Amino acid sequence: MTEHKTSSNSVVISKDIWEWAKSNPAFAELIEILEDLEDLRKAKSERGKPLSISDVIAQYESIHRTKLNV
Repeated sequence: MTEHKTSSNSVVISKDIWEWAKSNPAFAELIEILEDLEDLRKAKSERGKPLSISDVIAQYESIHRTKLNV
């Protein structure tokens, strides 16, 4: 079994597994969502003020050209 590195606020997986998951239709959307969440987290910490959920949803819908039913 592959050992995965961890730290107090992150989990590290190999680039091979990440690329396989991105190319696999069963995981591609999940990987995109995780990447988007990480980008939003970084933007929030840089911006220093809270993001509203409606802004996050609007940005996600715009990027993915979809409409979420929330």
